Amino acid sequence: SLDRYAAKGVYVSPVIDLAGETGAVRQLIKIEKSRVNWEVKIPEDCSAEIRVRLGNSPVVGALGWSDYIEVDDCIAVWDPPSGRYMQFEVVLRTANPLITPSLLSVSIESTLMEQQQHQTPFSFIRSKGIAVKVTKHCKHSFLERQASLKRK
Repeated sequence: SLDRYAAKGVYVSPVIDLAGETGAVRQLIKIEKSRVNWEVKIPEDCSAEIRVRLGNSPVVGALGWSDYIEVDDCIAVWDPPSGRYMQFEVVLRTANPLITPSLLSVSIESTLMEQQQHQTPFSFIRSKGIAVKVTKHCKHSFLERQASLKRK
């Protein structure tokens, strides 16, 4: 029956490290800039809202997480981001039981700078007092399981 469909669905992402690190957390990384792009298919009579929050810990709810803020035009840019970790949610809505909006992909591009640990007098002598910055550009994208409203 077409009158039994989900008019609204919410997808909440896992916590994502904007530095693109997997496995052990590397503490000495500073993110200079991040850009996140969501690809969403929005047919007529449908809508999608994207909200994102940032945090300093890979554990949601720990101190240092922001409230969700709405993303305009499916693109978010932080220069620099207020936290290393991101979580987003996408609210998908439809007024037509025959069509549904879909989250197709999310891509993240970050510019990273590796910070040095406190210098000892010996490392200061070796580097002649010059702070060495190692900057790398990291880009990763992933396709979330296609999030769309399912008919019940």
